[in-house]
Amino acid sequence: MTQRVLRLISARSLGLLSTALFSAQASTLDASTLRRIDTFVQQRMQAGGVPGVAIAIVKDGRVLTRAYGVADLASRRPMSRYTPVGIGSTTKTLTALAVMQLVSAGRVELDAPVRDYLPEFTPSDLRARRITVRQLLSHTSGLPSSTALDRDISPQAPMRRLQALLANPLTSDPGSRFEYANDGYVILGVLISRVSGQTYEEYLRRHVFEPLRMNRATFDGREAERLGLSRSYLKYDQTYEAMRLPFTRSLNPAGLLMMSANDAGLYLRALLATHQGRTSVLRPALLNEMWSKQATMNSTRDYGLGWMLNTTNGAGVVYHSGNILVSGSMFLLDPANGLGVAVLSNIVSRTKDEVAQGLLDLLRGRTPEPSRMPPARPSTDFKQDPARWTSILGEYDSPNEGHLRLTVREGTLVGEIADPYLPMEFRLREVAEGKFVAYSSYIPFDNTDFTFEVAPDGRTNLLVNGQVHAVRVLP
Repeated sequence: MTQRVLRLISARSLGLLSTALFSAQASTLDASTLRRIDTFVQQRMQAGGVPGVAIAIVKDGRVLTRAYGVADLASRRPMSRYTPVGIGSTTKTLTALAVMQLVSAGRVELDAPVRDYLPEFTPSDLRARRITVRQLLSHTSGLPSSTALDRDISPQAPMRRLQALLANPLTSDPGSRFEYANDGYVILGVLISRVSGQTYEEYLRRHVFEPLRMNRATFDGREAERLGLSRSYLKYDQTYEAMRLPFTRSLNPAGLLMMSANDAGLYLRALLATHQGRTSVLRPALLNEMWSKQATMNSTRDYGLGWMLNTTNGAGVVYHSGNILVSGSMFLLDPANGLGVAVLSNIVSRTKDEVAQGLLDLLRGRTPEPSRMPPARPSTDFKQDPARWTSILGEYDSPNEGHLRLTVREGTLVGEIADPYLPMEFRLREVAEGKFVAYSSYIPFDNTDFTFEVAPDGRTNLLVNGQVHAVRVLP
């Protein structure tokens, strides 16, 4: 079979594929709680149409892992606690840990300019020469949001990306505000390599993976395949498309690590033990600094150093969500109560985040909140007719996504977010004349209503859930 495979499967049937694989680990959770966990995860998977999920729970210093569903829809290979999955931006938490280890060793200072360690970092925007290590870790450097998925896996890729950044202007003064910038972690990866004398990947292997026995954590796609890497999927309505992870070496520090639920559990257990002063993965004071507010994200969330911060149901949590186009993860910790949850998923959706929060609720003895997943759309026999779409095809300008492009591909109306670094796609199904439903792994567009209207100036507006989202600029 080719790498890009279309399979049409009822989302409701996924629940029949979900079989929990039990670890042999001792658990402090009683049988009733374990049954509630299995039921909850399987229900959320079915509601979200998720092929495979693996979880790790840390409680009382012990790790429990579970796996559900399949790692490969074609072969029905089951997901397991040892199945590597692309975790996405939760990788940043490990990059931040590596930096803080170098801080602990006296080899890096958080408030020193990046140029102290990388003299060749001479951006044309003179403000950028003041960027500090702390500002890169906390996304307050002023670097713009971007993702360089250029598929370059050569050893030279990180330095090429660093050189490319030198010409980019900042969007704000360093330290003035939060803007989530993957390129900040690209720079941190180069810094770790320069200071340690090892590649970024080798540093993580020697100083994090091996000490914690994270035996299936890797940045190497071929190694991950040998270890049973899960297939990853894009989902459009009822259709699942098998995809390859977008390996790009410069982006490794920002979001391209692959690991298993077993690895994730060992990692979170080590962090909680460090918080309690029982391990040497990092000095507890430095971990606490990582988990302290450095920047305000919005009215409900703050950002530390590589971790997001929140208060949920009256108890502080630190967490990070990760999405890498076709797979992802959620790491969620309640340090005060010694609780940790990791959820790995072979599809990008809201489900993994909801599962993680729900599992934490169950561990706290609470009932998870009802699912916020959008309801399933009723089936429709409305005939798709590309001839009706001529007046809405073309390019649109959006304040949020930049340029959008609508085209017809094999009788389907397809939208493209034309970002050279992070191209995304969504598909529109016409459910009534002039009314569409969008399906995409790009969460803001998934299962949303799209309509089009002609503005007084004659231009066509694209409305998402009834709100003007973009304006057509080219036919």
